[in-house]
Amino acid sequence: MPLGMSMKMTEIVAEIACSHDGDYEKVIRMIRIARECYIDAIQLQVFTKKNKHLQFTLVQWDEIIREIRKDSKLKLYLTPYDRGALRIAETCRPDGYKIHGCMYDKEVLIDAIVDKGKPIHLMVGGKTMSEIKRMVKKMRKIDLTLLYGIQLFPTPINATNLDFLTVLSNKFPHAKIGLADHIDAYSVMAKIIPIMALCYGVDVIEKHIRLMKTKCDREAGLLPADFREFVEWERMAEYALGSRSTLSNAEKRYRKYCDLAK
Repeated sequence: MPLGMSMKMTEIVAEIACSHDGDYEKVIRMIRIARECYIDAIQLQVFTKKNKHLQFTLVQWDEIIREIRKDSKLKLYLTPYDRGALRIAETCRPDGYKIHGCMYDKEVLIDAIVDKGKPIHLMVGGKTMSEIKRMVKKMRKIDLTLLYGIQLFPTPINATNLDFLTVLSNKFPHAKIGLADHIDAYSVMAKIIPIMALCYGVDVIEKHIRLMKTKCDREAGLLPADFREFVEWERMAEYALGSRSTLSNAEKRYRKYCDLAK
């Protein structure tokens, strides 16, 4: 970071979710790739009742967590889809939880997650304001991030609706705001849209990562080289935003140039 400049660092979450396709070796490889991109957190989904092909054993979960914790600063967010999955998730000692939009009617599960007292990333795409308010009320004592975005495999650009980030910021000033876009991974906009979100003051950017042979969520998932470039672009854009609370060193140098040019 240049001297004399303070900068807000956005939390970048690599959403692996279920794009490992239930393959233990694949999820380990994806974690290693994501970690090398200097991201801040990894998000994974946990299943016990449905989607048996995406489940891991407790021993495998232990190894997955061991791989993630090789970087002591790397956070882990888990999305448990039922009470059994939440019990498994708790053994993983996550830094927080993500509540998917399809979970809003699982009141008992959500209450159990809230009771853990850990940070929550709440998906709000496709939800009415009353539905969002109901959830926010439940989580009023939690470190809460409202993640906006919808998944349409992939989501068209005109459905991204970044202006809604401002609505969320104004309605819920105590909550953090984030973007979880699902733009076509082969479009350059998949890297540009998250940069645009920085101008809305987002605190979190969540992005799908995948491998070439991934089956689940492949439409919006960036391949390793693209994901690495996405993170680099995001960090460079944060430098460009900078801060104007005081004169930067660059501005001081410019003042000297102006003095010489008089």
